Parts: sequence; C-alpha cells; structure tokens
Amino acid sequence: SSGVGLVGALGCSVIAFQVGAEAIGTIALILSAGIIGFMIFNFPFGWIFLGDTGAYLIGFVLAWLGITLVETTGGAVSPWALILLFFWPLADVVFAVFRRLASGRNMFEPDRLHLHSIANRGLQVLARRYPGLERWRNPLTTLMLLPLFLVPPVMAISYYGNSVICFLLV
Repeated sequence: SSGVGLVGALGCSVIAFQVGAEAIGTIALILSAGIIGFMIFNFPFGWIFLGDTGAYLIGFVLAWLGITLVETTGGAVSPWALILLFFWPLADVVFAVFRRLASGRNMFEPDRLHLHSIANRGLQVLARRYPGLERWRNPLTTLMLLPLFLVPPVMAISYYGNSVICFLLV
C-alpha cells in the first residue's frame, strides 16, 4: 500500500511540475517524504502497521491532489492520466466490488482475493518447499508486483496531456 502510494505521489509530483502546478507538486513531494519515512521503518519486515486509516489518508490526499491538478491546469492533464496514475488501487477496488457482488457476498466484507494476497499465497506455497523463503515472503511479494505497479504511472507521466492515448492505455 505504501509503495503504490509512493509511486502515485511521485508520479503526481512529476506531472504537476511539468505543467507548472508547483504547489500541487510540492504537496505531492511532502506526501512522498512522509511515505518514505514510514517505509524506512516498515520495509522489509513490517515493524509498524499502516492500517486502514493510513491507507485511506494516502488515498484521499492523492485523489484530492489529482482532481485539483486536472481542474486547475486548464486541460493540460487528462483525467484518464489520473486513472493510469492511480490504476492499481482503483482496479483493486473495482474488481473487489464486482467479485463480491457476483458471488452474492457483502461488498464490505474482506477477502483474500486481491492480487497481492494471491501472489503472497503463491509464495507461501513455495515456502513449504523452501522454508527459508517464509521470512521474506511479504517483501518478495512487493518486489514481485513492483513492475506491475510501475507501468501504468509511467505511462501516465509519459502521456498525461493526451486523453486518447491515456484512455486507450486504461
């Protein structure tokens, strides 16, 4: 969660500075610094817990920064670029809602069918064969999924001003 938030905050900052929205870029950098401070104590073994409140705070600030960036730059930033920038958290929520509705489950009940949970369980199965892997399962899950989490924001930074390309990439 903090890694995806960091990528989103840094991407928002890069785009903001490119379009001359220095205040938004600066706030995004401050958020990035806070997330990095958390990650220093948390990665790789999770000594402190971000929790729902921390994740919601990061998500709220990023959503606020993104919407403000689109609204204050006179069309220089496509709304579709924001969807790319924050693709994984948005996709995770949308798929969780559809998955739960399709199975007749309560939309607000937790489950273990998120991409990171599935990857983590795959490493758990692998750790049965290689017990030394168990201690590293959570950080390896993060490193394994990192390329997937980076591609949409990199595309958003590359094409933030072109709505058609951003739409097609989404």
